[in-house]
Amino acid sequence: MTIAELAKQVSDLSSQITSYLQSTSQPEPNFSPSSYTVPDSLEYEALRAPLNDAALDLLRLINGPKSSLRSYFLSHYDIAALQIALDRGFFKHVPLPATKTEQNGLQNGNGIAKEGISVKEIAEKAGMDADRTARILRLLATHRIFEQVAGESESFKHTAASALFARDGDFHALADMQ
Repeated sequence: MTIAELAKQVSDLSSQITSYLQSTSQPEPNFSPSSYTVPDSLEYEALRAPLNDAALDLLRLINGPKSSLRSYFLSHYDIAALQIALDRGFFKHVPLPATKTEQNGLQNGNGIAKEGISVKEIAEKAGMDADRTARILRLLATHRIFEQVAGESESFKHTAASALFARDGDFHALADMQ
């Protein structure tokens, strides 16, 4: 397959998933901390699996075999960073965003919502040095596990993926078995 053929396939399958979500009145996934689930149905799976295959093949073609293989055989560093974050409690140290009710209370003059937390604060809570903590957070952020706060290079906040670890103890335990 060519890049253009795979791109069209990705586009077509993405449109089918969007139509499915709209027809079943389900929200489109995004990277916000409140969006950490996708439909659990055979119909969704039948659309998701071929889209994953096409998207990964497109990336492999665009990146070439050297880059693709390098990512594959260096992935143990990604797993190591995740393991440290799990072991040191990063997912609990980063505050989850306020719920809609909490946001309304804050907007009514009861305070100002803080977005994210500094690397220094995470490092102190995790019992680590700030440099290593920042490196781990930046590596995880390349996988959309945590995100740097806009305009604050030394602060991080939750994404859908990191919020899943914070909210779902069973999933946290599953990942911690790595």
